[in-house]
Amino acid sequence: MPHPTWRHSCCERGRRTITGAQACSYCGAPGKFDGWGLSVVEHWGHFQRATGLPPMGPGRLMHEKLPIVHCRNCQGIGIFGTPDRAGPCPDCDGRGMWLDATEEEKAAILRRSRAAQEGARRVAQLRAEGDDDEAEADHEENDADDEEAGT
Repeated sequence: MPHPTWRHSCCERGRRTITGAQACSYCGAPGKFDGWGLSVVEHWGHFQRATGLPPMGPGRLMHEKLPIVHCRNCQGIGIFGTPDRAGPCPDCDGRGMWLDATEEEKAAILRRSRAAQEGARRVAQLRAEGDDDEAEADHEENDADDEEAGT
């Protein structure tokens, strides 16, 4: 569930910390509202909805190179509001992020991700069947394909 986050710069030895608790866990001083936060699983959901890609798995390494734009209004969270009331960000309609790519570029990204997933499945299947030499050859071929695709 989305939750309010609080910034504490009271007594944390000069460090600013952001937590889900309004009171500082060290000294009890109230923090300053810093926006809304999401759980890891909710972040994964936002990522998958924005990109069409699974947030985990073999294609994960290519994610760092994706042309993703994060909404400035909600810092990519997709939720905007006060500590007492929140709703979808009006600037991004609750998406938080989006791919800055043409439909053709998005289709190519999806193809590369699916190919990485299929290659990993094949390697895992070969290893499960005890064919380590074939699995290693496939793994090296997948790595070469990734380098050629720039991922």
